[in-house]
Amino acid sequence: FGAASDGAAYPFLGNSETSANPWYQFNSQRGDISFTSGTMIQNMLTSGDPRATILVDTSADALTPFYASITGTVEFITYEELQFIKAEATIATGGSLAAADTAYREGILSNMTKLSVATADITNYLATHGALSNSSDTAKMQIAGEAYKALYLNPEAWAWWRRTGVPSLTPVKGNMVPRRFLYPQSEYSYNAANTPTSTLFAPKVFWDKY
Repeated sequence: FGAASDGAAYPFLGNSETSANPWYQFNSQRGDISFTSGTMIQNMLTSGDPRATILVDTSADALTPFYASITGTVEFITYEELQFIKAEATIATGGSLAAADTAYREGILSNMTKLSVATADITNYLATHGALSNSSDTAKMQIAGEAYKALYLNPEAWAWWRRTGVPSLTPVKGNMVPRRFLYPQSEYSYNAANTPTSTLFAPKVFWDKY
């Protein structure tokens, strides 16, 4: 992708309930999730990240129209996600820190611009959080943290967490956070010989190294 406009996303017409954005449908039909109390939003509020109140209406404990309007868009892969992948891959392959830093900064800038964060707030945030550490391990954690925020409501955020352990999560129930999906019952019914036993926690997907 050469720019944010190259991202792959699915737009919803929103001219009827059956063609509405799924997050709008979830909020209007269920609405039983507390968005404000989520780990990511709480971390963003604590750190003064200007995106927190753009993503979530903290007074109503609900998603804002950017994600929850009836004509909202579901993103599959975005320009900023690719920038964070590029930054991580550059470090992992021994590339220059400057090149990784450029991609990392571009990822943050692209995400904040898309969310219409005020220019002054972007400048202030980048001044504090826009440079990677000289330590490759710390730099990878920085990249994963920003990717996690840029991928809000995208299941790929779960993949980043499973690979990196960023951010630190506390299980809502029990002492483990789910690591994988279960195989559907149809696989056990019709393909049992080739379907291994699994739980939500094991075995891990092969790339889940954390």
